[in-house]
Order: sequence, then structure tokens, then C-alpha cells
Amino acid sequence: MMGITPLEVREYRPEDRDGVRRLCVDVAVFGKPLSTWLDLDPEAYADIFTSYYTDYKPEGLFVAESRGQVVAYLAICRDTNEYRRIVNFRILPKVIAKILFGYYQLGGRVLQVGYYYFLENIKYGRMLLPLKDYPAHFHLNVAEEFRRDRRIWMKLVPLAFKYAHNNGISRMHGLGISKRGEVEQTYSNVGFKILARQPSLIRQNITREEVFWLLIGTDLNKWVENLPPGFQRLFKEVQGLGEVWEKNEELERKELAAK
Repeated sequence: MMGITPLEVREYRPEDRDGVRRLCVDVAVFGKPLSTWLDLDPEAYADIFTSYYTDYKPEGLFVAESRGQVVAYLAICRDTNEYRRIVNFRILPKVIAKILFGYYQLGGRVLQVGYYYFLENIKYGRMLLPLKDYPAHFHLNVAEEFRRDRRIWMKLVPLAFKYAHNNGISRMHGLGISKRGEVEQTYSNVGFKILARQPSLIRQNITREEVFWLLIGTDLNKWVENLPPGFQRLFKEVQGLGEVWEKNEELERKELAAK
């Protein structure tokens, strides 16, 4: 009998930084690398989308590691307005300076994406974040080969949500992309509501597929209640994960021992 791939889920460590950045770049568009749709320097992309979580607020970042590689991470941000300030006034100016001085490279497709971003905002309007009702947010990336691994959802999500609950975070939102509705059901299965859904001209004209922006949210006070019955039995309560972890780890030990 073949055993399952080893997986460790834990809090972020400084030595995970390169792995988090690499994963963000590797799964930039539907599990495919950044280079498949955008010729922006991968270091610049990683700066923009991960450095707030790794360099400014690492206490809210959790990772899943397999055989020495970060295969998933989930970041919890308590204050999205603070996130915006740091990204807009600290991170982006550094990225722009590195581009201007030649440290980071970018190609013509960046202008193409900018053009479609402009058209998208004209046609559909800007998707407004519901910060009054959902002031916190989360950022999740999972390696393609681990997206259907139940341990990501049974361990990584509850661990991060336990941190949120313990730090007074109740309502969170997230922004993602979906094609042909394939992601919506996954989010619903783990207790998220679809708050808004809007066509994405940016991704659609690059990938040549029908693509939608998804704005999703959850209320941690009602999170477990909103889960399907099967998931409720596995998750139990956000505050008490011991039984779930023990069952999962016992199963993993048995499967690994059978290799």
C-alpha cells in the first residue's frame, strides 16, 4: 500500500520566506506560473503580494510544508486598511524604484494587463471591498498538486482561523478568481459565502477563458454552523481542534507505516 505524502502544518518561520514567495509566483494564475500570463519580474510580483505578510505581519501567516518545500500558505490580516497603507506607501514605491533603476524587469504584457484593467473598471466598475462588514482579510495559495489534499483544508484552515478567533477577528473577506464556477463550491464547502462575482477582462483576455473575480467572506462566529454536516464533524469547533488533529495524524501515521 502506498503511503501519503508527508505534510507539516505550522506557523510561519523566517526561513519559509523564499518558499512562500516561490509558491506565490508558481501558482499565479489557476495553479500555473506567473510567466504564463505576465512578463513581470517574479521578485517584483512576490514583493507586492507576499512581503506584507512575511516582512510586516508574519504572526498571521501559516504554512504547509512537504519534503522541505512550502506547498501552501494562509495569511490572516487583521486590518485591511493598514495593509493598503503599507502596500501603497512602503512596498509599491520600493518596487517602482527597482524597476526604474533596472533591478526588476518588465515586458510588454504588463502594459496589456494595464489596458484591460482600465477597460474592466470602465465596463463593470471596481469591485469594492466590504471593509465595514468584513474588515479583516485572508490570502491563500496552494500548490497545484495539493489543492485536493484534504489535510490542507482540515489543518491549515482551522489553524489560521484559530489564530484569528484568538485575536478578536470575526469577519474576514478574500478576493480570488474562478473559471466556470469551479472554485465556488470549494469555498462553500469550507464555510465561505460568495459576496460578489464579477467578470475579469484582465484574466479573460490573457488566458482566453471565461474568468470571474470572486469576493468571498466568512463570519468565524458562525463559521462551523455554515459548514456542510460532514465538515462540521471534522472541524468541530474553531477553539478545540485537538480531536480533529489526533484523528488526522493517527491516519497519517498508519498510512506512512504501510509504505
